[in-house]
This record gives sequence, structure tokens and C-alpha cells, in this order.
Amino acid sequence: MTAVTETEGKLLEIIDVERILSEVCPQPERFPEDIVTADIARLVSSMHLLIVDDSAVAYNQIKRCVEGIGVKTTALNDGRQALSYLQVLADESVNVANEFLAVISDIAMPEMDGYTLTAAIRADPRLADLYVVLHSSLSGGFNQAMVNKVGANAFRSKFLPDELATIIVNRVASRGHSG
Repeated sequence: MTAVTETEGKLLEIIDVERILSEVCPQPERFPEDIVTADIARLVSSMHLLIVDDSAVAYNQIKRCVEGIGVKTTALNDGRQALSYLQVLADESVNVANEFLAVISDIAMPEMDGYTLTAAIRADPRLADLYVVLHSSLSGGFNQAMVNKVGANAFRSKFLPDELATIIVNRVASRGHSG
């Protein structure tokens, strides 16, 4: 349990699904060594990833994984914080699509969910070119349909280091060739 809230006069326990999964079914937190080539390792040192997740366990899994190959990370724990942060950067004339390799966002968060965050990013011309990956502990057709509807670039289930590695390596390679 990570929190308690009251709804309709009853206490409701809120659990951290990622924490439970990490304890019951631990996953490796490193990229497979054969995925990261010397060229990728060289390019990645100047790249930055924005991680948006209300679960400290999920954030730390991603952070340990990507920082192991040299990607810098910034963490925010809610979509509303992330949107505000990105808008402030854009207000300061930062090209956020160049600043961040990608935004990896949880879907279910308390103040603003990942779907709403992605839709807001796509609606703001200063942010619209950001590469957005939504991830969730829950999978299914509904999530994929919503991912497509809001304009996310990808959807991944938590926590699959091989899939995360593939996304990061492909993004690094495309950025290395284009800039």
C-alpha cells in the first residue's frame, strides 16, 4: 500500500503495482549488452530523457536502466508537473524536442494522466514534436487505442528492459544521424 484516500465515506487503500511486481517478479534493470553498440554509447552521452511516473519504483527501474548507458534523466511524478515544466522550458525558448530524446510517461497518475499529458503536448506547437512513449502495468486493446488517439509515438508495458532498450537505441541512432 502506498496511500489511503476516503471516497463515499469509506477508506480506500492505494497500492503501488510496480512495487508489488518488482518484488514478486523481479526484472533485470540493465539493457542487454549486445543492444548498445559503441556508436550508440558515444552518441548517448549528450542525450536527456524525461520520465513522468508517480511510482518511485517504476522511475528508478527506468533510471537505472538508461543511466547505465549514459542517458541523463529528469523525473517528474505527475503529468501536470511535466506539462508545466515543458511549457516553462518552451517559454524560455528551449527547443524541447531537441532537449529531450523522449518523454516516457506512466498512464495512470493522480493529477494528470499520461493520455491527457500526451494530448496537451500534441496541442502545443512548441511541444508537439516531442517523442512520447506511454507505459503502463496494464496492457490491452483499450490502452493501444487511446495511445493512438492521443498521438503517442509508442506504448510499452512496464517494465521490459529489452523493449525500453530498443526504443532508446532507435531514438539515439535516429538523433545521431539527424543532428
